[in-house]
Amino acid sequence: MPSTRDESKPTFAATSLAERPTIVAEANLLRLPLFALRTRGLKQLDGFECRGTTTRGENTWEFLLRTARSTATLYPGLLSRSVHLAFLGIITEKGLPFANPVTWTWRNLCVRLGVQPSGQMVQHLKEAVEATAGLTIYSQDALYSKPAGQRFNTRKAMHLYETVVFVNETLPDGRTADTNYLWLSGWYLDNLNALFTAPLDHELWRYLDKRSPIASRLYEFLLINFHGGMPQLQINYPRLAQFLPVRQERYLSDARKQLEPAFKLLTETRVAESVTWHKRREDVAQLRFARGTRLLQGKRGESGSLQSSSATTALVSVREVRRTPEQDLVREFYRLWTGRTDQHPNSADLTLAKRIIADYGRSQAIALLPSVIEQLKRYWPGAKTFVAVEQYMAAAAETYQSRQRRDKQRQQQQETERRAIEHAESQSAERHEFEAIWEPFWGELPAGEQAAIRDRVLSVHPFMRHTPHELQFRCLQELAQRETKPSDVAPETGESDLRTVRNPRL
Repeated sequence: MPSTRDESKPTFAATSLAERPTIVAEANLLRLPLFALRTRGLKQLDGFECRGTTTRGENTWEFLLRTARSTATLYPGLLSRSVHLAFLGIITEKGLPFANPVTWTWRNLCVRLGVQPSGQMVQHLKEAVEATAGLTIYSQDALYSKPAGQRFNTRKAMHLYETVVFVNETLPDGRTADTNYLWLSGWYLDNLNALFTAPLDHELWRYLDKRSPIASRLYEFLLINFHGGMPQLQINYPRLAQFLPVRQERYLSDARKQLEPAFKLLTETRVAESVTWHKRREDVAQLRFARGTRLLQGKRGESGSLQSSSATTALVSVREVRRTPEQDLVREFYRLWTGRTDQHPNSADLTLAKRIIADYGRSQAIALLPSVIEQLKRYWPGAKTFVAVEQYMAAAAETYQSRQRRDKQRQQQQETERRAIEHAESQSAERHEFEAIWEPFWGELPAGEQAAIRDRVLSVHPFMRHTPHELQFRCLQELAQRETKPSDVAPETGESDLRTVRNPRL
């Protein structure tokens, strides 16, 4: 059943793509997934591993693309992706030839992203830029270099950003930065200058991304596929899910629930004229996209983008590389013990870590590490591997539990003291209020009545002769009880006697 536009609802601005400003989007990153399409789980996401084949002309080859985040940052996600496209907008406005560095202010970047500038937002933007800067990319025939006319096939790590310097930090030449500076990596900048690109409508992309990151990613994917001129794209659901990337659903109903909102946005904005589902037993469904009027056909000879579109890429698998609880435990140990954050656990480390987590639980196992480190520093300072913690875990657990009990007792004692202080302060406030009400009435009593009340109090509490203030307070209470009718001042549950005599009836 096709997904078509609902003409009764307002759509994106009616101008065609030819009439709107566009930004240059590098072809490799339009075709293959790089950024995560969600915010949850980025702490455990270490990278992607994409395997597949590419066919150009009569040649077909296998490729492998791996990404890995920096240990100091999260994996670059939705905000990093938005910021990167904003940088491409800045580059496009400067015109050819594109050159380093890219400069920007935080206020200008916020305007481009459509967000309110604030100190907290600037911090989020810094983290997003640093996440992309720290991302390493490994390409075995996966990425294409237009200027060199060949695929990247190297074990050397590649990056999107070479250097990032924020305002007031030190520039490579020793000067203090008066604004923010970004140097794109050479291979990426060379591809942009060689026009190994496609024109992306940034305003349309932001409109889609605000409503569905899947829709904005589909726009990128369709842009590069339709740029070669074909009117229709047929692709099986599992393959499309990997290009985005999103989780592959097993059933057609779940797949439709996952993608149908994005397809509706694409047809409403005329990125796609229509999207139809064709059920297939082995692949859940086949999807057929008809090119919309917002996607321009690439012109032969004007850039390298036509060549990128003529290459057919088939992803065999896209795998998320995630840290397990065992890896987290081992890496935290090495961070505390050696200061290193890039230590890779071996099989013996992971086997022991799995057993420790089974015995103590994930959070407690990590909480025990500082105590274990103390024991190692005292009894085995030359320990080299995580395996050394095994014989100290039981003692560390006992120490940890003792500390927990002491901390709990301390907290309970502090809570008891806090409540006692609050109660005393409340009683004192009530007493002052009571005295303020009844002192004037006491002062108006004849001296004989004052003496009679005082004698009656002393007959019951003779020791108050030595505490004049307490004697006076007791006399005020006696006066209040005499002058106040109980039926009019019945205390509520939990009220003190002082509250029952706040409003005298004289």
